[in-house]
Amino acid sequence: MPKSSKQIDFDGNWKRVVGSLFEDFLTFFAPNLAELVDWSRQPDDLNRELQRLQPEGRSRNRQADSLYRVHLKDRSTIPVLVHLEVQGWDDVDFHKRMFQYFYRILDLYGENIYTLVIYINDNEKYMSNRYQYEFYGTKLYFEFNTFVIKEQQEEELIQSPNPFSFVVLAAKKAVQIKTKNEVTKYEINSNVR
Repeated sequence: MPKSSKQIDFDGNWKRVVGSLFEDFLTFFAPNLAELVDWSRQPDDLNRELQRLQPEGRSRNRQADSLYRVHLKDRSTIPVLVHLEVQGWDDVDFHKRMFQYFYRILDLYGENIYTLVIYINDNEKYMSNRYQYEFYGTKLYFEFNTFVIKEQQEEELIQSPNPFSFVVLAAKKAVQIKTKNEVTKYEINSNVR
């Protein structure tokens, strides 16, 4: 019997769960920002607009890139754009692409931007949180928020009531399975609660 060639759509699954549970998402990954959000106003899904802003380059499918507009309680006229990127593969130009997204979003909307990268890959060499540029006295420094899946503590995730703790736990297990030999993969799968 031939093996199924169907692969799991990790990017699409991330995008769907973030879109379905956006308040829980922001509460889990950016609790200080989530406290300021006026949740009586529905966040605006700007993902179609984000696709038009994609920087050119040698990148893969960017379905997990997400852009939402939320409104703050005390400054309801000043929206905050939340740009989310789930990065699961090694890309030497990733930090530059994040900056390109940032300035394109800023140019289009001219608003406050909260940028978050969730690293689900296992290679620390490609887990930057900044982009720097310098040329003959012209300097630029851009830093963004990051969340590294593999650094999360399993027991803390299990104890958390936020649904995203289980999303992170599942992603952590997927990274472990991806990088282990077949016997260890079986052990990890057997121990998933």
